[in-house]
Amino acid sequence: MLEHEKERTESGAEETAVSPGDSEALRQQIDEAVRNLSDQEFRIIELRYGLADGYSYSREEIGSLLELTPEEVEEIEAAAVAKLQAAGETS
Repeated sequence: MLEHEKERTESGAEETAVSPGDSEALRQQIDEAVRNLSDQEFRIIELRYGLADGYSYSREEIGSLLELTPEEVEEIEAAAVAKLQAAGETS
């Protein structure tokens, strides 16, 4: 068991088992939702939430990487999250 999983279990949170079929269905839902994002939106979500390398970058760091202001990163992130939420509601 990974250290963070152990902590979660010890803290009283429920463990959730995901069957291979459920995992594949979830993966398909994620893939479908992500297709609705522009390249820039996807990159910001990827960096902001640690999907690329496990590190969650700040808006300032992302802005520096993509030559955007932190405010622009925030706006693009908000739009991307809204798209992902809308895609989740239709699933």
